[in-house]
Amino acid sequence: EGTIVQDECPVACNACPATNNPSTSFSPTSSPTRPPSPMPSPFPSAKPSPSPSASPQISPTSSPSRPPSPYPSPFPTARPSSSPSFSPSDQPTDLPSLAPSFKPTGLPTSTVKPSASPSAAPIDQPTIQPSTMPTLDPTNRPTESIKPSPSPSAAPVELTESPSELPSTKPSSIPTVRATLPCVDSPLRLKIETIDRNKPYISRYCSWVGQKDIKNRCAMPGVSASCPITCNACAACEDPGEELRFKFEYNGKDIIRNCDFVGRIAHKVPGRCSASENICRSTCGAC
Repeated sequence: EGTIVQDECPVACNACPATNNPSTSFSPTSSPTRPPSPMPSPFPSAKPSPSPSASPQISPTSSPSRPPSPYPSPFPTARPSSSPSFSPSDQPTDLPSLAPSFKPTGLPTSTVKPSASPSAAPIDQPTIQPSTMPTLDPTNRPTESIKPSPSPSAAPVELTESPSELPSTKPSSIPTVRATLPCVDSPLRLKIETIDRNKPYISRYCSWVGQKDIKNRCAMPGVSASCPITCNACAACEDPGEELRFKFEYNGKDIIRNCDFVGRIAHKVPGRCSASENICRSTCGAC
């Protein structure tokens, strides 16, 4: 008595008293009180959900949720990116790639130091520019070029202390500039100085020296060097002295000169040696 229906049935009559604080339940209801809102809330939740959504959103957000992470992810992405990055990474990778690249890089590496070990095989093409500094040590093996160098080396190599163990398999393509000539008596007529005041010079051939009194005749100035076979003087590689003159044809004329004339002008020495039958054995390299 004294009550009305809504007092007895407040839930059915939607007449529950208003409260400022909602009730706290330890478990959610089996069904929501009403359908979800047709639009998302204008403010994001204070804390993210403990697990990601089952399916991604239809369209990305207009702005990222927060700045990117300061550290890379512990696992790589399942698929590579469709395009390369705009700038290279600051530090090289700890491990090399599993397979080499199909094409070489457009620019050479800018490392200060070369690689720790040389490549196993040479490259197919030489470098466009030579290295700025020569190598500190020579290569362990000489280069195996198919063709010889177009020009000889600027300076000859030093002589070895002992000859090679095996002879060369092929002769040299170019002969030596000057070979050692056999020791012979000069065929020229010699103008020999004497001690006779009345006859200070006599003109003789080496055949005259060997006829008699060989020892004394070979002792005359310049005779033993001019007639080394007759005087048994092949071991001494020397020119006749300035006092001995000899007659030979030079530039179409018969002249009488000594070895000083033969070796006076360097570029004319070969021609004068040939004209004088190499009587100046030391100057003409004939011994």
